Order: sequence, then structure tokens, then C-alpha cells
Amino acid sequence: MRQIADHIYYIEAEYRGRYPYCHSLLVKDNVSVIIDPACREDLMRELAANSGPNIILNTHYHEDHRTYNYCFDGAALYVHELDARGYGSVDDFMGDFSVANPAAAGLQNFWRDFLLDNCKYRPYRVSKTFSDGFELD
Repeated sequence: MRQIADHIYYIEAEYRGRYPYCHSLLVKDNVSVIIDPACREDLMRELAANSGPNIILNTHYHEDHRTYNYCFDGAALYVHELDARGYGSVDDFMGDFSVANPAAAGLQNFWRDFLLDNCKYRPYRVSKTFSDGFELD
């Protein structure tokens, strides 16, 4: 974790941020925010154990930007209004990516297992939606 500005920390992901990971940002202030917690499970668990962030902000709903959301059970989840539908069941999520074709059962099973095991896929309750132009002060 490297401080890049007052109260803002860059967290480099495993494998230099290659899929299925992504770099994260942490804002530590009166209200703490973790942005796209998909970098390193050990560090996300450590942050959560030390009174973790109050807010998780996912820039979009792809699996590689929310892998470790589950580490912050007590945090509010903020997502873009157009992405809110992507936080339901794994089958609904796969349907958004056209992995729901019954003729491709092998592919469906592969992706379901990958999402559940590697990307720690879980449905989430969205606390707040935002739209384009949203600013977090």
C-alpha cells in the first residue's frame, strides 16, 4: 500500500493487476472508502480486521473489481445505478454476459465454478446507487 495523496492509498494487485485482479484505492479519512477491492485478499482481510472502510465503491460490476467485497460485511456498498442489477445471483450475472446458453452447459459450469471459487462471487445488497458525475467528498 503506497500513499499517493493526502488520505489516499494505492494498493497494487497480485500479478500486476492482471485478470482476475485489479488495483485498488483506499481513502482513509473521517469516512473510509475502498474502491474496487480486488487486489489482495490478505490485505483486504487485514483492513477489515482493523475497523475497515465504511464504504465499498465498485467502479463497475465485473467480477475482477469486486472479488474481495465480502471481506467488508459491515460496509455500505455504492455502485453505479446501471450496474445495480449485476449484484444478484451468479446465474443472473452470467446471463448478463451471455453465458446462459443451455447448449453450452460445459462452459456454464466452468464459468460458474470460476466465479464462485476464484472470484469469490456472492450476491450483495446494494446500499446506494450513484449516476454519472457523482463525487465523493
